[in-house]
Amino acid sequence: MSGNNYVIDSDINSDFMYNIIKKVLEEVGPRAPCSENERKASEMMAEELKNKCDSVDLEEFQTYPRALHGWVKIAVALVIIGFMIYLLRPLNSFIISTISLLIMFFVLYMVFKHLFLYDEFIMKYWPLFKKETSQNVVGTFKPKGEVKKRVIFSAHIDSTPRFNILHYFRDGYMYSTISVLLFLVLFSILYLMQFIFSIFETLSINITLLVDIISIGLYVFVIILPWFFMVVFLIVGKSETFFLGVFKHMELSATVLILGIFAYQLVIEISLFTYLVINPTIMKNTIVLFLYIIPVLILQYFLFASKKHAVPGALDNLSAVAPVMCIAKVLKDWKENNSDLYPNNTEVKVVLTGCEENGCRGAEQFAIKHAEKYNVIDTTVVNMDTMSESRIQGIFNKEGLQDLPPEINDILIECCNDLGYKYSIGPMSVVAGGTDARGFMKYGLRASSLIGLNIKWYHHWYHTDRDNLDLVNKERRPLADGGTSWKDFNVRGAMEMALKICLKYLEKKDKE
Repeated sequence: MSGNNYVIDSDINSDFMYNIIKKVLEEVGPRAPCSENERKASEMMAEELKNKCDSVDLEEFQTYPRALHGWVKIAVALVIIGFMIYLLRPLNSFIISTISLLIMFFVLYMVFKHLFLYDEFIMKYWPLFKKETSQNVVGTFKPKGEVKKRVIFSAHIDSTPRFNILHYFRDGYMYSTISVLLFLVLFSILYLMQFIFSIFETLSINITLLVDIISIGLYVFVIILPWFFMVVFLIVGKSETFFLGVFKHMELSATVLILGIFAYQLVIEISLFTYLVINPTIMKNTIVLFLYIIPVLILQYFLFASKKHAVPGALDNLSAVAPVMCIAKVLKDWKENNSDLYPNNTEVKVVLTGCEENGCRGAEQFAIKHAEKYNVIDTTVVNMDTMSESRIQGIFNKEGLQDLPPEINDILIECCNDLGYKYSIGPMSVVAGGTDARGFMKYGLRASSLIGLNIKWYHHWYHTDRDNLDLVNKERRPLADGGTSWKDFNVRGAMEMALKICLKYLEKKDKE
């Protein structure tokens, strides 16, 4: 920083961050939410912080570590149950259509609550799920003078249960996810139409012609659907703009999966062609669509997330834990040797949250415990997640339905401009889930997130065993040397960028 010779992005600090990642992976390993390894890693980092911070606390909380992912099996089961009930429609069209429609609407509501809002919803009461203990690590640095502001730097220390579809089929994960969501919407529309038609039947209103026209239209749709999916994912998917280029570099396993499902659907289509052509009905179309989706339902039920196997989580999220820990190292250096750089009136907290991979539970619990007290003064959170891209820094202004505060992002943008870093600002992509920023925001703390995620390559390693120490470059490289694939990211460079942005943010906040 100006007026001082202290170099933030030094070999010493870069090595410190690399060694943090290496130490956790070699001495602890994977860190599933609420697991013993998650606690060991948290305690290890707490010990590391004790000789740096003015105080360190380990704040325990309880949550349901299986609730965020466990609902998927329940949703698949309900889809099948709803369809089986729908087949009984001739017994009582109105009652059966109503039950099937309500079940599907409930499934869609589950998807919305869990996938888009990260809520535990009713699944936390499911008998298969139990409450377990996790913890947040909180290190505090008091300023030289009166505490007038507070800045929190955070990252989650847990790693996720392995996403087996991603692990074995890479881009096939997105294909199966998009497929099942589309089919859920289609089933809801079909059940809704059947429900509306059953009302007309009950009122003895003849709408046979309308039903026939709709049934024929559905028949055409059902015939072309498998071809549509193949063209979209294997041909259109090669475009850089299609889902941010995720499918441009598709692995062979994903191509085989998509072609295999297409071949299966084609067999169903040919086998039932006569069945559909002769007197097409909504029920016939629904049956064929359900047969189409069976492979995807099997994938989601058996291979969505592992119960016992967690991934190493080198990039997601030790690559963000390391800069948070290095912030503590730098602040100690400043306090002891460069006091003019140490904050005057800003309290700094470094926070390592647990259970982010379970729906940002650690961030939520931290905000529940502290937001009211902290917000008496200006308190902001800069969260970090997955620092792997050294050529550009990502800043989120929206996650899901949650807007992130511009007063934080405006300063982060200033920091990037001051440091000469390229940046992108925008909503978090739907293909990348969410970060702890939404957890902090949900319960009253103003927060935003920095991220170094290259979406084009993310399916090749994300939430799989490939997210290991091999992805972290042992030697420092220039920031412009960001690598050419997921196998040679400049993780050190990305971490150095995040470190400098955060400390620049602290400098600006302290001078406000």
